[in-house]
Amino acid sequence: AIATYALAESTTFCKQLNIPVPNLEEVTQMAGQFIIDNQHRKTGAWDYSYDVRGDRGGDTSVTAWHVQALKACEHTGLKFRNMNSTKSKAADYIEAAQNAIGGFGYRSGNEKRPYLTMTGGCVLSLQMMGRDSSAMVRRGVEYISENTRFNYTGKESDLYGHYYEAQAMMNRGGSDWKKYNAIFRDQLLKNQAANGTWPKPNNGNAKTQRAVAGASQMNNNPHYRTCLNTLMLEVYYRFLPGTTSKSE
Repeated sequence: AIATYALAESTTFCKQLNIPVPNLEEVTQMAGQFIIDNQHRKTGAWDYSYDVRGDRGGDTSVTAWHVQALKACEHTGLKFRNMNSTKSKAADYIEAAQNAIGGFGYRSGNEKRPYLTMTGGCVLSLQMMGRDSSAMVRRGVEYISENTRFNYTGKESDLYGHYYEAQAMMNRGGSDWKKYNAIFRDQLLKNQAANGTWPKPNNGNAKTQRAVAGASQMNNNPHYRTCLNTLMLEVYYRFLPGTTSKSE
């Protein structure tokens, strides 16, 4: 899904900038259609190894990457079979993961965690699938605004969660974005290393980090965490907001 996301955005940008890349559109078309054709048959999510019938049924983390990829595919102007029905099933799956106070869980809304770090990913996904004005998105934004924290050298340093929150809150705009921007921006800027990378969040202590998943990867892979941080900062400079349709 991440590779397809990159391919699709490259296709759109190359069209806009009139840069020909042999076979780019064809590969993007195949990749996007593969994602659509391998959605879980029962839940509407996506699962590891593209298991389309397994009991696990996927999770919101894997699904959010696929939603981003499909939104980027839509921006290309290419045609994809069953795109609308696929998006609708995915949105229904994500909505079912919200709890009573607005947070979204990794697999359900019944999870007991100090902070539901997939809330940003689920809000962004619903925004991208045309449900940005829904009550669920509004409650998700409120949950983030009231509960999110970011301390790069402390336990509240889930870069993966904030990668999504930065986009979701930018899309939301207004006072919600202004408040969130003040939370995350300076934490990223002041903690960047001289060589352009970022150090291990929470001083490398993955066990105490407040994250639903990926804490060890953030600590062990400087490329991964540097990409997440860079993408967070790129919300200021994107060609299009994540919710914008091709025609807009």
